Amino acid sequence: MTALAAAGYRLERGKICGVGGLRMLHLIFSSGTRRYSLFISPHFGPVETMRTTAFGAERIAAFETGHYRGLVVSERPAVECAELAHAAQKRL
Repeated sequence: MTALAAAGYRLERGKICGVGGLRMLHLIFSSGTRRYSLFISPHFGPVETMRTTAFGAERIAAFETGHYRGLVVSERPAVECAELAHAAQKRL
């Protein structure tokens, strides 16, 4: 799971969570001063374009790879959240 970390981040912890009725692996990465979460579940549907939305102070970038569905959640600006999601998407 360490290989999923964006440059400058390390895996802090992981657990299984429920998101929208789906069981997802929840990984929390930290740079020491910043944090983001990556949620992953199996997904065998078509690959869709990444979507970034805001939910309160958090940004959420959702993506599919054809094998996995992923969500990156961060308090960073939408552009940075999308960059973290692209990094994870490439590694999945």
